Amino acid sequence: MATICYNNLYQSFSDRGAFVQKQPWQTSAVDEAELRVGERLPHWPSYIAPVVKRYDPGMSNFLQYIPATLELEYEGKTITLHPGDEVKLDSSFFNAEHGVECYILKCVKMVNTRPVYTGGWQLEDVILQRLRGPMGRGQVRYPNGDFFEGDFSLSYQSIDSQAYTACGRYIFADGSVIERAWVNTNPNGTCFDMQGLSRIKHPSGPDSIAMFCKGQRCGIELFLDEQKPYIREWCADKPVERKRPLELVEYDLDDSRAEDLLTLTLTLRGGDALYRVVQRGGRIYQNHYDHYIYRPHTEVSVTLPDGDTLQDDCGEVLKQIIKTDS
Repeated sequence: MATICYNNLYQSFSDRGAFVQKQPWQTSAVDEAELRVGERLPHWPSYIAPVVKRYDPGMSNFLQYIPATLELEYEGKTITLHPGDEVKLDSSFFNAEHGVECYILKCVKMVNTRPVYTGGWQLEDVILQRLRGPMGRGQVRYPNGDFFEGDFSLSYQSIDSQAYTACGRYIFADGSVIERAWVNTNPNGTCFDMQGLSRIKHPSGPDSIAMFCKGQRCGIELFLDEQKPYIREWCADKPVERKRPLELVEYDLDDSRAEDLLTLTLTLRGGDALYRVVQRGGRIYQNHYDHYIYRPHTEVSVTLPDGDTLQDDCGEVLKQIIKTDS
């Protein structure tokens, strides 16, 4: 799930009644899965927390955008928040020294948890054999500041989740760009998860090859530094920290099959052992109509020093490389 709001504490200073400054002091995140209507807001910084009266995750598709709503009750008052809203619920006197008073402000800030899609849309039609969902040119703005714009397609020849795909330009909040990214969508226009092995152009620093599974960066990211290529390990969108990091020995990048079908082979040193990691992105298959359909896909295999090979879709098998932490 995703963070729905933050409990923020601020230090507010005043000098003989005149406001001087306000600065962040402490913060705690509340996950969407932690909210319970009728119960108190989790991780509140004092004993008596606000009560969650209502939570509506909202909706975003081509027809309308309804923002999420969080309704709290605190000290007999009802507070309604939408994404981006921050309200002060309480304050307490902290100390005073040399005429300067310090107050602790207790605030709640709600954040956006849903991507917002604008663009073409296709309505379901059984007679014309049309699926419902994003179709044609469109764009997606993500809560974290990322942006995607591309062509959305619905393949009737593969009526399952893979029928909903899009290909286009993905721009990260830090300015990094994937010129040709693949995104999985759904019939409701609420899911826009990047999937595949992609080339990333960074505004500062070398280009890299990174893997994305269900919208999260994972596996081994290879940075193509001209002097000395290097790697970074990811798991569920978070960097993996090892006591003794894996070392890159050599690599091979194969894009001979097609532009969107990449295979990255890495030889890594972990402790005194060598591991072979193969990451593949994309898959093409032939359907019953003799049409070739591209599917966003990821696959990772790790060959251990004893010759055994482990495989999965998102790089969880990299956890088997444990000797570097011994």
